[in-house]
Amino acid sequence: MQEDINNLEQYGRRECLEFQGLSWEESEKTDQLVIGVSKLLQVDLFAKDISVSHRLSPASESNRQPTTIARFCSRRIRDSVFNNRHRLRAHNKDHPKARIFINESLTKINHYRFNQCLHFKMENLKFIWTENGITYLRRIKESQLSQPKLKQIW
Repeated sequence: MQEDINNLEQYGRRECLEFQGLSWEESEKTDQLVIGVSKLLQVDLFAKDISVSHRLSPASESNRQPTTIARFCSRRIRDSVFNNRHRLRAHNKDHPKARIFINESLTKINHYRFNQCLHFKMENLKFIWTENGITYLRRIKESQLSQPKLKQIW
């Protein structure tokens, strides 16, 4: 039953994305911050495409830039922003102190599962990501020139 509730809660977050690393300003308009990030992604996004956006309370006091969450008016718009997040690599490379990340909005249970996979990731697993609230892992493609390294755990 708890899994069903988690799935329903995750389904309710299907139009949401979380933005980390956006600069903090006193009289900020979070919609404009999200639109600014979309320009870096080369995605046409307008104020009418964002249903609501706001800052989340920081997890700790040391976190000076709390996460911004945005709910988009359609999943198509949300997917366009999320699928083009790789374009932030150039920005993050040029601005190492002002790096921006875009993540799916995960339920507490799914976020815990994702973190557990990150900690459990071994040498033969390279990629970890989420899609529609589900965590995926992918192995490194083995080279044809060498035998794959195996690690035994007892």
